[in-house]
Amino acid sequence: MGLTNLYLVNPLIKPDSKAIALAAGASDVIGNTALVNTVNDAINGCSLVVGTSARSRTLPWPMLEPRECGVRAVQAGEHTPVALVFGRE
Repeated sequence: MGLTNLYLVNPLIKPDSKAIALAAGASDVIGNTALVNTVNDAINGCSLVVGTSARSRTLPWPMLEPRECGVRAVQAGEHTPVALVFGRE
């Protein structure tokens, strides 16, 4: 997928051998995981931050379809870091 950096915000469990086994060819990404205390620490320096959710929200932020989100992320990522934020699920 081309993802290179993984930041975990205040994780309950640190990445272990099970996480590496489930990483499907991305053990280097798991091995270089950065553990940070806040989401702000994780997204520092990113020009685009995309929050993901399986549910519709009533927030005033723009909602994007997956394809449009991918296009925007690739375009922004050519010049500056881009963050994809996943929740606890």
